[in-house]
Order: sequence, then structure tokens, then C-alpha cells
Amino acid sequence: MPSIANTPRSSAAISIQSIQAAWAWVFLSFFLLGLDQFLYFTGHGFVPKYYYFAWLGSGFLFLPGTNWRVFFRNRMVLWCLVYLVMALVWTPLADSQHWAVQELSYVITTLIFVLVSCAALPRILPETLRKILWVTVLVAVVSIIYDVLYPGTMLATTITETSTGNIFGRAAGFYMNPNNAGFSVLLIAICLVFLCSPVGSSWAMGIAFIGVVLTFSRGAISAWIIAMFFFTLTGRVPRYLSGVVIVAVAAFLVYGSNIIMFLDNKLEGNWSNSLGRIEFFISGKATDDSSASRVDVALSALDEFFQSPVLGRGLGYSQAWSSSGYGINTHNIYLKHALDFGLVGFLVYPLFLVAALYTRNGFHNKDALSVFIILFLLGFNSHNMMESAIFIITLCILNNTDFTKRYA
Repeated sequence: MPSIANTPRSSAAISIQSIQAAWAWVFLSFFLLGLDQFLYFTGHGFVPKYYYFAWLGSGFLFLPGTNWRVFFRNRMVLWCLVYLVMALVWTPLADSQHWAVQELSYVITTLIFVLVSCAALPRILPETLRKILWVTVLVAVVSIIYDVLYPGTMLATTITETSTGNIFGRAAGFYMNPNNAGFSVLLIAICLVFLCSPVGSSWAMGIAFIGVVLTFSRGAISAWIIAMFFFTLTGRVPRYLSGVVIVAVAAFLVYGSNIIMFLDNKLEGNWSNSLGRIEFFISGKATDDSSASRVDVALSALDEFFQSPVLGRGLGYSQAWSSSGYGINTHNIYLKHALDFGLVGFLVYPLFLVAALYTRNGFHNKDALSVFIILFLLGFNSHNMMESAIFIITLCILNNTDFTKRYA
């Protein structure tokens, strides 16, 4: 029978654990759903930086009992310190201090999310984390479906359509941007795969597929296919599903053109961009305007890079360049960092992934290696992943994942 002396300590431990679990429900759900951006841009919330301050301040809940020796040995924490030093060193090299300071604020935001996540997530029970991820992926997909069924009723849809030139049929839900929506849903599902049984993982990836397809994001759809290939290969999802996916893909390649023609005749409005994205997977040709503009921007970014390949053009140059010239960024995180940091910039994002995924198991583990490949490829489709709270939190969840563990 426990002594009376031990009772207060046990109650206090339970109380702290409950508070930390409540923190996880509030903050992880909030940021994983992209509500910081959604509430601000729809006029229902504060400037996102205030939410970041709240995230940082709430991190003090996890200070008691933190093993600082283990914390500072985490490669993600060490990477953050090196990244901050790089940003400070390259700031004076920038032609525009305005853009350099803005980019430096993004670097600091990345540090805030990584440091708090590395301190907090090891204290959150896997069962609690699993429930949070299930709720967020379901709510995220429902918001995307709602955006398709009732276009214009979510204020975020207005912003999305404005920023993408009134592209019909591309839903974003709470995430405002269809590409961000597709990647976000997929990242949450990938985290669930390593916290669920093979059957549960199948449901997670299946639900994510609905959300990903409705965004018509070629990058997200391609990443989903690659992820399913790896997860069936490693047994994270039942291997018979690989056969189902292969049959479905084969059927789509055979009948896809007829389906597109049918939809083009039946759907009201100009769906050419969205349907063209589907046709890309049949013909391999990208016929929409965004594909052409991305190629032009990438080639121009390479020309800019070769003008100063060793040291780059200084922190924030990629933002200044895109704002003054094209109005859109590189859509490629490797080119973005290369413009700012030079040759070493090509290593910034890959080393971030290595720091996150190599820490616990090393790349001899097939799961860790497969996730690295998936996220590495995503870098060719997005330039701002390291500024995204969703990406950083999910990557920190994976950093805290034991890839050798299997759930029945």
C-alpha cells in the first residue's frame, strides 16, 4: 500500500501530465490544422506571431524534469544552432536588409518550433499523440471536402481563389493554399502510420488520399503514391494494398482520358487547370500555366545562383528577387537556400532531415530511410517548408518516433 508521503508526489505527477496532454491537444491541433494562418487571414484571429509567442511561452510547462543533456544532444537542436549562426553570418551579405531581417525572423520562428517540440513531444504519451493526429487529419480532410462542396462559404476559399487566379475545383480547407493542404494532410498521415497498426495505417493513408486528391496538387499526389510504395514495402500497411494501388493506377492510365473528357463536359465553370493536373499523370505533360511559370522561375533562379555560387547573395535574397521579378518564389527549397547561402545552401534542408531522422535509428532502418526520401523529394515542390509550423511539428514527431516499434 503506498505511503501518504508518496501520494502528493503522485497526484502532482498526474496533474502535470494532464496539463501537458491538454497543451498537446490545444497547440498541436491548432497548428497542424493551420489555424494560425486561417484565423488571421480571415479576420478572426491575431497576427500569427502572437500564436508563436504563446507556443514559446507554453514551452515552459516542459522545463521541469527535462533532461538537458539529452536535449542538447538532439541533432535537431544542434542543427538549429548552426542554422541560426549561418543566418547571422549571411545577413550582412544581403543587398536588402529589409528582406534579410524578415528572413531572419523566419529562421528564429523555425528555431522556436523545433526547440519547444523537442522539449515537449517526448513527454506526450503515444496514445495521446495518436488521438490528436486522428482528429486533425479527419478535421483537415472534412474542411477540404467542405471547400469543394460549398466553394466560397469558407473565407479561406476566397483568398485561395484570388491567389491562384480563380482556379475552380482546387480545395484547400483551413490551409488556404491547395498545395499546402495536400502536403499537410499527407504529413499528418505519415506520422500516424508509425503510431498505428497496419490496418490503422491503411485507414490513415486512405483518408489522407481523399484530401490530397481534392487539392489537385501534383506534388502531394506523387508523394502519396511514393509513400504508399514504401509503406507496403516495409509492411507498415498490408502488402495486398500495393496490388490494389497498382490496379487502380493501371485503370486510371487506361480510362483516365475518357474520365477527364466526361468531367470536362459535365462540370460547370473553367476546370481546365484542375483537370490538366490529372491529365499530367496520364501523359506526363504539364500543360497548365503554373507548371510553365515554375520552370521559368527555376531556370532564372539557377542563372541567379551561378552569378554568385560560392557565398550566395545573402540572407533573404531569394525573397527579394522573387518579389521584384516574378511575384512567386522558387517553389524549390534547394534553389531558395542556394540563392541565399551559395553552394552550402543545397545542404541546409537535407541536413535538417538527417538531423531529424537519423537521430534514433540511423538509416539502416528502412522506415527512417523511406521517410527521408519522401521528404527530400517534397523539397523540390515547396520553398517554405522550413517556415511551416505543420512541417516542423510533424518532423519533430518523426524525430521522436521509434521506427523499430510495431503496433499490432
